[in-house]
Amino acid sequence: MVISHIGTWFKSAQFLVCSRFFAAIVGGYVFSAIAVSLLAAVVPLPKTDSVLLAVSLSILVYVCVFIWVFSVRTLRKVYGVLILLGTCQALLLAFIKGWL
Repeated sequence: MVISHIGTWFKSAQFLVCSRFFAAIVGGYVFSAIAVSLLAAVVPLPKTDSVLLAVSLSILVYVCVFIWVFSVRTLRKVYGVLILLGTCQALLLAFIKGWL
C-alpha cells in the first residue's frame, strides 16, 4: 500500500514541478558558478576584467539554464544534461588550472 502510494507521488504534478524548480535553482546555480570560473580562466583579458566579465555573464547563463529547465520535456534529460555539462566544465577547468 505504501509503496504504490510513493510510486504515484513521484508521478504527481507537484513532485514534477518541485523537481524542476530544484533543478532550475540549484542546478542553474552550480552550472553558472562553474561556467563563471571557467570563463574567467579562459578570457584573455587582465584578471580583474575577466572576472568582472564572467560575473556579469553569469546572470545570463543562470537565466538561460532556468528557462531551459522548464522547456525540456523530460526530467531525466534535464538532470542528465546538467550533470554531464557541469562535470565536463569542471574537468576542463581543473585541466586548465593544472589541478589534474
